[in-house]
Amino acid sequence: MQRVSKYLYLALLYTLLASLQATVHAQSVDLTDNYNLGYRSHEKSDPYKLGSFKAGGSVGSAVGYDDNVHETPDDKRSGAFVQTDAFLWINSDWERHALNISAYGSQSVYPDNNSEDEYYANIFTYGRLDLPSDVQFELISTYQFDEDPRGDPRILFNPSKTSVDQEAAVKAFLSKGFGKAAITVRGGVTYSQHEDTTSNLGLSLQRDDDDSILYDVRLRGSFNFGERLNAYVEGGYNRWDFERETDRNGIQRGSQGGHVAAGLLFQPNNKISGEIAVGYRHQQFRDPGFSDSGALTLDAWVTWAVTDRFNLSAVADTRFEEDSIFGQAGTLSRSLTLQADYRVHDRLRLFTSGYYLYEDNIGSSLDDQTLIATIGFDYELYSRLVLTGKYEYEYFDAGFAGGDYDANRVQLGLKLTR
Repeated sequence: MQRVSKYLYLALLYTLLASLQATVHAQSVDLTDNYNLGYRSHEKSDPYKLGSFKAGGSVGSAVGYDDNVHETPDDKRSGAFVQTDAFLWINSDWERHALNISAYGSQSVYPDNNSEDEYYANIFTYGRLDLPSDVQFELISTYQFDEDPRGDPRILFNPSKTSVDQEAAVKAFLSKGFGKAAITVRGGVTYSQHEDTTSNLGLSLQRDDDDSILYDVRLRGSFNFGERLNAYVEGGYNRWDFERETDRNGIQRGSQGGHVAAGLLFQPNNKISGEIAVGYRHQQFRDPGFSDSGALTLDAWVTWAVTDRFNLSAVADTRFEEDSIFGQAGTLSRSLTLQADYRVHDRLRLFTSGYYLYEDNIGSSLDDQTLIATIGFDYELYSRLVLTGKYEYEYFDAGFAGGDYDANRVQLGLKLTR
């Protein structure tokens, strides 16, 4: 359920930040942040008014069935689960400046497989100051807590001791406008911490050599071509530092690299908006056993309100992460998410989504692929009380014989929304 929880949070985040409606001028944040800030929600909304703020959220509980609880290729174990989650958001309603906060938490309990119980939480904040002389300062912070009992299926099957992963990140942006042009300087720090875990065979896995700090700085120049098109070029530098410079396998960890990209932010009409960026990134690793890595990148998002009831969206994302897996320097991930929802009438909404992830394990010939397909519905039984149902299929291709797995999940629940 780890990927399921994160995927659900992203969908909720898109709904939360709908009021920000990113335009072609609000281009100083990351491409994926732009999507989070600009996604058009077609959920019905009646938020609370708290002075100059709006607030809302939801709380729900669902029962479900998973035919591969441990996410393993063999000896599949099925079982029921109960998932409870809560989501809260508060957004400023100011003409200038902005402050937006959201929090999401979920608990998945497996009565017959309680070693698989999982807890997940995410806190997101966004602030913006509109300063004189066409200067804008933005700050984004996130915190994530994930207690994942399964670990990576390629390495350790069915850990008996639940591990906890935590990540905290802060990104700051300073933009200065010069008529139709703008320059943006960005700096960010991300810290991740990983708890040790133990397999059901008594084998321990020390994970403190995964603890890392990522430093990221970027410079962007942009130009507005009218009100609905913005072009930009960007360059950046990153550095990964690990708390243990040499991991448990005697490999030096850490790297530094850079990237360049050119992109377009567009909003041809009030129904379509999006962004696309192409670029190149290069990473140099500290361990002499790893060759430098270079790759072309493609990042994009688009939302399309086909009608007042039918909506489509797509996100393509490229990212790099270091790890301490033996023989690997890190992972270059490329993902594609497609979403569609259709409101049949005021009470019933149908939705479907597809998620594809390709992980290029740098330094290894084994590449992973993940596919998640979802279909579901929301039906408003009474005012603010919603019946929800969902079917999900997940397939994981480990890149080697005997490592693949698949899983089918269904769930039905009730959600109270505001």
